[in-house]
Amino acid sequence: MRGRLCIAPNRLAIIVAAVAGLFVPAGAAAHDYWLAQEPSTLAIGDTCSIRLLVGDRLESELERPLQSEMTTRYEWLSAGGSVNLLESLPEGTKPVLQRTVTRAETALLIMDRDFVEIETTYGQFTEFLAHENDTDLLQQVKDIPKDTKMRRRYARNLKALVRVGAGDDTPIHDRKVGQQLEILLLDDPWSVPHGEMLRAQVLFEGKPLERKWVRNFVGGQAGLLAESKALTDRNGSVGFPVEHSGQWVVRVAYVRRCQDCEGTVWDTYYATLSVSLPTLSRARKEHRGRSATASSSYGAHPAIRRGRQASAPWSRGCPELSDPYEPSAVGLRGTTR
Repeated sequence: MRGRLCIAPNRLAIIVAAVAGLFVPAGAAAHDYWLAQEPSTLAIGDTCSIRLLVGDRLESELERPLQSEMTTRYEWLSAGGSVNLLESLPEGTKPVLQRTVTRAETALLIMDRDFVEIETTYGQFTEFLAHENDTDLLQQVKDIPKDTKMRRRYARNLKALVRVGAGDDTPIHDRKVGQQLEILLLDDPWSVPHGEMLRAQVLFEGKPLERKWVRNFVGGQAGLLAESKALTDRNGSVGFPVEHSGQWVVRVAYVRRCQDCEGTVWDTYYATLSVSLPTLSRARKEHRGRSATASSSYGAHPAIRRGRQASAPWSRGCPELSDPYEPSAVGLRGTTR
């Protein structure tokens, strides 16, 4: 498995690559990666653009190009078959996809990014766990000496669900694609009536992941419209109310000890699934009407924060990202890594 080693003392991350040292300042908040579709509605003949964005709560701070060295899988999957995009797109492609769609279909865009290895302080590690609401792991590490340097690795599993026209008759929203940490939509998001629950499931190594907080963000041109969270049940399932149209991003993180590393290394897996819902279905169906509690035995929380104003969250230009949890590397010639 490829990886990079970096040391992050006192808000400074030193990323050691194979050839040269790369220096990055550290910031104060964790950041997510997600795939953002443009335009929000696709007709046959349109160009589907997908941007790889980095930011927090749908406020993008950086758009990344295709980084082939960091990317272990990049695939367009539909009823028409699978396309390995790493074989057809050059390094540095930005946005990461521009594809003319020639048929009505529903597709999954799948991107897996390889591990990045870093070292942080014990305080930074526990701050990160608190940010992720991982109370179980916080309890496990509470007796570790506070001056311990924490070795950590990060990997990312990303998906975007894309519909062209009215889609096709082949359901793909719940297709398992074998990602290490994987989010499935158990319902067709374009068919869920307004006000009812869109169910999702979280898998790790193909098995349901229980008692993990999953967050859902909905954004529009005015910024973040809604944010909610739910705790997975024994089946790894959660549910979120469909109350807003816009860009939906479902997000989860999972931390565990590395299974095959020398010494103690903590692996962090991030997964996001994004889908554009430009309009909401108004039709109600008898078999639906699930409550948040029915969707998850631990319950789903209502929107945490609404109406936050910001510039368009997936299109604005921003300065280089600074992140203590996964440092963004800036190359010697100014290229992002």
